[in-house]
Amino acid sequence: MVPLLEPGPLPARVTGAEARCGAVDADVAIAAELTGSDRLTRDLLIRALPGPRRAQFRGALHAAAHAAAAAILLRRVTDLADDDDVPPTVDVLLVLAEVPALAGLTTPQLAAIAERGEVFAVDDGDVIVTDGERLDALVVVLDGAVTVGDRKLGRGAALDELAAVAPRPSPRVAAVGPTRLFRLRRLELDELIDDEPGLGSALVRYLATALRNAR
Repeated sequence: MVPLLEPGPLPARVTGAEARCGAVDADVAIAAELTGSDRLTRDLLIRALPGPRRAQFRGALHAAAHAAAAAILLRRVTDLADDDDVPPTVDVLLVLAEVPALAGLTTPQLAAIAERGEVFAVDDGDVIVTDGERLDALVVVLDGAVTVGDRKLGRGAALDELAAVAPRPSPRVAAVGPTRLFRLRRLELDELIDDEPGLGSALVRYLATALRNAR
């Protein structure tokens, strides 16, 4: 990142940085920043990495997720600040990327979804959706498990992938043990489709593929 912060043509900046710091392996540098303590640099890199590169650094991303979660936990334990305004952590992005409907999105698109939605926690036995209640949000299990009717869903599973696009009545949904979930409501998804270039077309492609495969 040093060459980008200096004035002058890019080749000259790169040469100058190498003269001062020596040649740097880009992959090594990226992995180091992803697992480092600078949250701003880490978040910038996560947003910038395209899908294939994100998969390449999966191990570093998981380490960053644990570091981010630990930092938030420390803040809660010491009661230094209200965590309601904490940016989405890396683990949320990783889980959202496991949802088939979202797997084809870019890192910035996933980050936008993570920022617009909400993370909430429930206890064992808590009812999240009553039987027959209209579900109009994308709800994804981040940690723990839930029952949806007779089915049991765990980490990375969506209650209904299409609920935020085509709401419908849902079976009863209840938590199995302490569970953490992510929720993106229909109105929030509509706003994101307007705000994020390519998001709407990516979702349409997924729906078209799913419809074709169902025939």
